[in-house]
Amino acid sequence: MNNSAERKILIKIQKEGFSVFSVYDFLDISNYKTIDKALERMCEKEKIRRIGKGLFDVPSFNKRFREYAAPSLWEIAQAIGRKYRWTIVPSGVSALNYFGLSEQVPAQYICLSDGPYRSFAFSSGKINFKHAANRNLSHLSFKTRLVIQALKAAGKEEAGNRFLARLSASLSKEDKKILLAESQTVSSWVYEKIRLIGKESPQS
Repeated sequence: MNNSAERKILIKIQKEGFSVFSVYDFLDISNYKTIDKALERMCEKEKIRRIGKGLFDVPSFNKRFREYAAPSLWEIAQAIGRKYRWTIVPSGVSALNYFGLSEQVPAQYICLSDGPYRSFAFSSGKINFKHAANRNLSHLSFKTRLVIQALKAAGKEEAGNRFLARLSASLSKEDKKILLAESQTVSSWVYEKIRLIGKESPQS
């Protein structure tokens, strides 16, 4: 069963595209104790790497810098969100960075979640989870949550035509349809920006 658990873990990592993961991502394979031991053995064999308490990744070698690359803070945040079953979304500059709309490197990676206020420190930086009302997260798709956070981070004046065009280019027609349908209860200025983003949508 031990080798079988390791094989199934690797298959799921590839299938789900996990960059960072924890025991809780594999409890559909076996019980906690079995998965925990399997991950420990995989670390010893250097198939995976421990990057923090209870968190692992598959090492990726950066040929340019001749070292193993660290996972992004967003990849780590997603694994933490799955572990605690939080709905999360990047906020502030972190949301702008996700869309490539800012080159500013925040001192801390900020996520909104429907969980408690928590902070986690890693070699690549610190992640802060800030609690947000459940109604602002759980009933919205990820892209809708992310667009709203990006617009709020930019502000009404800075979110001009060029900004909106770049944001629009990051979204598919289906994303825009869902965005328009889901965001009707946001503040008026945010919704007006969203209507402009969705102009190419069949609903416009």
